[in-house]
Parts: sequence; structure tokens; C-alpha cells
Amino acid sequence: MKSLRIDGQRFLNLGNKIRPITGVWDLIMIDNVFSYIENKYQKLTGGPEVNISPYGSVFFEKNNLVYQLRKHHEGENKGGIYRNSCRAEVLPSDSVLVVRTQALMDLQESLSSEESTKGTLSGASYLDTRHDFYAKELRIAVEAWTELYEKNPPQHVPQGGHIKYITKWLEENYPKLANRAKERIATLINPNPKGGASPIGDN
Repeated sequence: MKSLRIDGQRFLNLGNKIRPITGVWDLIMIDNVFSYIENKYQKLTGGPEVNISPYGSVFFEKNNLVYQLRKHHEGENKGGIYRNSCRAEVLPSDSVLVVRTQALMDLQESLSSEESTKGTLSGASYLDTRHDFYAKELRIAVEAWTELYEKNPPQHVPQGGHIKYITKWLEENYPKLANRAKERIATLINPNPKGGASPIGDN
């Protein structure tokens, strides 16, 4: 296979046309690019130097097209001086690394989401949709209990008791959930299964 493997899903077939580039491009964080960025970070933090492979390449993309960074190579033979190109192992010395604002926002959102999961849902494996034994009703039940009794504990339960209180939240947040499922979840997380007055009190 003559194609260059970019990642686990993409392969690159290089063309013969080479062109100069300017502006902002998205680096693909694999191969030498990953090592290059890691080395920059280690230098800033006083960490150990990261070895960059002399056989690696720099890949970047723009407008759904992937490119390999090339550099000019000059030599001399009987015909005189010639110019050729070869793959670049690292970014040019005059290049500037920038981070897109959206990337920072995505990072902040992911960290906030992770922190929220740790603080409220404990990041338990039974909440992972990729788990072989993932149960949707269990996740909804945990979410409902967290929203109703941990994040916003009620000062009093409305007339009708906890079941009605829980069912109303389920209807608002999961309107397509089957009624039988709503009943099971409401029964499961009801803190007063015997009925009667709320253990939380009306004050």
C-alpha cells in the first residue's frame, strides 16, 4: 500500500503539486506533531526533553483536506544546484502555535461536565452508555434523584406526595418515556415508599 496512514481511519495519497501555505491550519495530533507539542510543553514546565523521530512527518488539515508538510532541500550535482522537497519532521522555526477559541470552550465544557459527573453522579460505570450492561432506566433514575433531592432538595413536597413530584419531573424531562417506566423509576427513588407525610417536612 502506497498510501500514508494518518490515523486509524484515514489514509493519505500524496500528489505531485506543492504549494506554499499561510494563515491558520489545524494540526493533526499524531506522529511528530504530538511529540513536537509535548516537547514544547516539557520545556515550558522544566520537564524532560521528548525525542522527535527523524522518520516522522507533520500533517495538518483545512477545508476537509489533509496535507503533509514539506520543506525545500537544496543540493549540487554535475548539472549544478538543484532544489527538491522532502517531508518536514517538525514545524518551521517561524511558525506560531495558536489555540482556537472554540477548542478552549470545548475543553472548559468537558472539564465542567467531568467535574459535575464526579460531584453528583460519581462517574459510576453503570452510567456509561458504552457499558455492556448499561440500563437506561437506572441512569434516568439516578439523574432524577440527583436533580430533585440533591441539587435542589424540596422544602416541601407538593400535594400528591413524592410519586407525583417525581413523575412530574420525568414527564417534563423525558416525555417519551413509557408510563410503566416512569412508575418504576418513581417507585424506586421515592424516599417515602410507605406513603403519608413527607419525611422532609413541610417547613
